[in-house]
Formats: sequence, structure tokens, C-alpha cells
Amino acid sequence: MDMDIPDKETLEKVIANNANKKDAAKIVHWLKTSEGQKWLSERMDEDEFIDIESESIIHSNDIPSEEIYNQILQRFRRMIIRRWVYRCAAVIIPFAIIFSFFYYLNTSFDLLSEVEYEEITVPKGEKTQLIFQDGSKVYLNSESRIRFPRKFSLTERKVSLEGEGFFEIKKNKHRPFIVDLKCVQIEVIGTTFNVKAYPQEQNISVILESGGIQLQTDMSNYYKLKPGDKALYNRKSGYCQITHPDNYLNYSAWRKNELIFENSSLHDVLKTLSRSYDVSFVIVDSTSLDYSYTLNTNSKDLIFILKELEKITPVRFTKNKDEILIDVKKN
Repeated sequence: MDMDIPDKETLEKVIANNANKKDAAKIVHWLKTSEGQKWLSERMDEDEFIDIESESIIHSNDIPSEEIYNQILQRFRRMIIRRWVYRCAAVIIPFAIIFSFFYYLNTSFDLLSEVEYEEITVPKGEKTQLIFQDGSKVYLNSESRIRFPRKFSLTERKVSLEGEGFFEIKKNKHRPFIVDLKCVQIEVIGTTFNVKAYPQEQNISVILESGGIQLQTDMSNYYKLKPGDKALYNRKSGYCQITHPDNYLNYSAWRKNELIFENSSLHDVLKTLSRSYDVSFVIVDSTSLDYSYTLNTNSKDLIFILKELEKITPVRFTKNKDEILIDVKKN
């Protein structure tokens, strides 16, 4: 015959471990009954706790009631602790994920700290290659200077250039690459292009080899370039001319240690040689500046190059200590 159902207060005392041994023993014996087991099963279901092992303990007549009672309480305590752990985890885990993501962003982009910059200057007679943290590259020609952040920002990748550089930019439509030339900005998604912007020269030239770029001048004019386009911007007038030369690949030949002159004035030739070989030229006869040159060479020997130039025009190059004197051969 089924036992009388214990009152709710006594049951709660037993569960809370506040009952005396007599009441505890009475409850344990009641839990052995079908009615008690039904109640226990429903109570555990409500608390999202199922332990098959507990049923075998309750049905064992060989285990003392007090031991059964203690093991039941132990299971309920574990259940309560587990529930609190789950509740805490539900609150803590989202914050942990957000914190981890923010930590990653701050590590990658320095969101909280002041931006630190680095600057590299390439002296005359030298060239160098720089790889940015995003994998983009720039080849810097002689007498060039570039300034860039140690870590790019979250929204853009921006560098400042004086001189000449050939850029190979990794594509990232969410973080455009910007080359600041002071009076001109070049905005890039992913492409290769050559920039020549020496501060002492009036013209800035940009030649796009692949991809697409957009130029923005300090007069808020925009120019979009297609592969093969050359933009020539005059700092003084603000005029920008877009052309499509057949020899556009020659403009970046310097990074392969090639010198290419195409109907170039002696003045332009001397500027290039002075940067590439760190040498000074002195004009003795001003009529020498009337000549122009077309030459393609990958020789690293300056004397050899000067002799090749002498074959083209009557201009003569004479080494005098640390300088090279320029005059015109007399008949």
C-alpha cells in the first residue's frame, strides 16, 4: 500500500538538508514508492537534471536510508551548482567574446593607443623594397622617402611618399590603400602602379599597370585611371593630363635596374644618373643641354653608360675628382 504523501514543507526541508533524521528517513522510504519516484522524476525534470544512477540507488534495499538520503541531496546540490554555472556562463561568455574581439582589433589596429609612424629614406645610388603588414609592397627608387604607420587603421591604409616608388597593393575593398603626395592623393583597392613625385620637380607622374586607381587633387578634382594610363599633374597650375602611352611599362623599369631614356633631354638624363649613382655633374658648356637621348641599358657601370651617351651626341663627359664635367666636343 502506498504511503501518505509527505507535506511539501517536509519535502523542501529534506531537499535543503534542514530536516531531522526521522523526517529524512520517512521521506527516503516514501521516495521508494511509485508515487515518490514519480514526484522525484518530475522534480528532476523541472530542474533539468536526469541521473539514471539515482534510480538504482533508490531501489537498493541494502543501502541504509541515511546514505540514500545524503546521495540524493548531493545530486540536488550538484544540479543547483551546475545551474548557476550555466547562468553565469550565459552572461560571461558573450562579454568574453566581445572582449577577445576588441583585443584582437586593438592588437591589429591600435584602436586605443596613439598611432606610431616609421619613416624610411633611400639615399642616392641605392634602391630598397618595403613590405607592409598587409602584404602590400613598395619598391623605392634613389633619393625617396616614405612615411607609414606601424599598424594601418581599421578603415584605410595610408602612406606618404616623396620621390619615386612602384606599389603592389593587396586588394581590400573595405580598407583602401592611399598614397599621399601632399597635393595629390592616390586611392587604391588592389593594383600595381608607379609614382614619381620628387619634391624639387614640378610634375607628378602616375602610371597604372594593373587594377584601378583614383587621383584626388588638392583642388578636389578626381581622375580615374585604367591600366596603361599615365597621369601627369602640374603642381603649379593644378592641371592634370591623362594619356595612354605605348611604352607605359618602361616607367617602372628602374626597379629592375634598367635605365630607359626615350628622347629625354640631357637635363632629365643627368637628374636620373645623379640619383642612381650619387654623382654630381657640372655643366661647362651650356649648349650641351640642347641635345636629347634615347638609350636602353641595364649596365651598372656609370662610365660605360656615359660612353654610350657620347656615341649619340657630341657631348663629352670628363671625370674630375668627385665631379663629372660636361662640355661639347670641338671639331
